[in-house]
Amino acid sequence: MILSDLVSAPDVGPIAGPGRQYGPEGRRNVKLASPDEDEMSTNWLAAIGVTAAVASGIGALSAVLIQLRIFNKQLTVQIYSDYTKRYQEIIVRLPEDINEMDFDLASRPDYDAVMRGLRTYFDLCFEEWDLHERKLISKGIWGIWSGGIGTALSKPAFIQAWSVVDRSSDYGGEFEAFIARSIATASSKLSAAMRSADSQPNADPQASY
Repeated sequence: MILSDLVSAPDVGPIAGPGRQYGPEGRRNVKLASPDEDEMSTNWLAAIGVTAAVASGIGALSAVLIQLRIFNKQLTVQIYSDYTKRYQEIIVRLPEDINEMDFDLASRPDYDAVMRGLRTYFDLCFEEWDLHERKLISKGIWGIWSGGIGTALSKPAFIQAWSVVDRSSDYGGEFEAFIARSIATASSKLSAAMRSADSQPNADPQASY
């Protein structure tokens, strides 16, 4: 067969080759997707997009929560450090015998200086109590602070100073009631320690407390 025969040859139907299908006119047959298939494909793409967005949102939220926890921990440490520093600055200015059981505030020549220091101490106690009441510090920190307040209020110097401060200042009924309870608790513990010391002649009541 020569080229002229191919040109004039009648239609022999579809021409097939590897990987190809052509119609009678030599055009490739293309199968078009149905509307249902198009909708399903679109739904899958939308679902994948939503899933990716949700995963991204969860990841971002987790990162924010982690940062908040770190920030809160740092803030707690900062608050504790600041108040510890202020407490130490107050205590170091008080007289050496401030914790003695025979301390008599009214008869001291340095009465004014001692009162200034102890007023500042009770101001600090009020701030610590207020932070606790507003739930801005942890129970652990408040346990340390309230324990220290209770120990201080077992000493005559602090009890005598509070009786003066309470008459001349207004911290509010709730804080004043807290101090009163702390003094009563401290006195009760000290009395129990002294009774125990009486039964053991060589014991130190303050050490037992």
